[in-house]
Amino acid sequence: PQVKIHPAQQHSLEWLQARAGVVTASEFDNIMTPDFEARTGEMRQSYMCQKLAERWTGGSLPGFQSIDMEIGQILENEAIPSFEIEHNVKIQRVGLVLTDDGRFGASPDGLIEQRAGIEIKCGRPDTHVRYLLGRSVPDEHLLQVQGGMFATGLKEWVFMSYCRRMPPLIVRVDRDDEI
Repeated sequence: PQVKIHPAQQHSLEWLQARAGVVTASEFDNIMTPDFEARTGEMRQSYMCQKLAERWTGGSLPGFQSIDMEIGQILENEAIPSFEIEHNVKIQRVGLVLTDDGRFGASPDGLIEQRAGIEIKCGRPDTHVRYLLGRSVPDEHLLQVQGGMFATGLKEWVFMSYCRRMPPLIVRVDRDDEI
């Protein structure tokens, strides 16, 4: 499928405006369960109302960003060069990738040589250890990873959990067309 790459830097005003009214991979859990079933009820309804309000007003609704999320964004700038050096690849930073019809999008943390996407989580140390012990993509991020592949048309994604002074968790994930 054809995709459009919007060049705005993630979390900028232009990026927020570009994704207004668009269902995105990072919010996929509002419409699907971790078992990949369609959600019913208030969560889905609230999300759809939010997306319609964004579309009609032409802008993103005010959101919340915790200190942990801010720190995670800063640490991504350490994680990416670390991954590039360790795996001898170049990661292209992108803002927003939209399907050709503009109805679904994703903001991958990067594209690896146009063959895979990468999602990086830089959480608290205890969360990182939990991910290391699990040795797989945590359930709370699997929809985002699969959604990223859906939006980009790519067949592979890399999930990386990064925390200073600890080994990273790197998991390669294949696209699941059934999802």
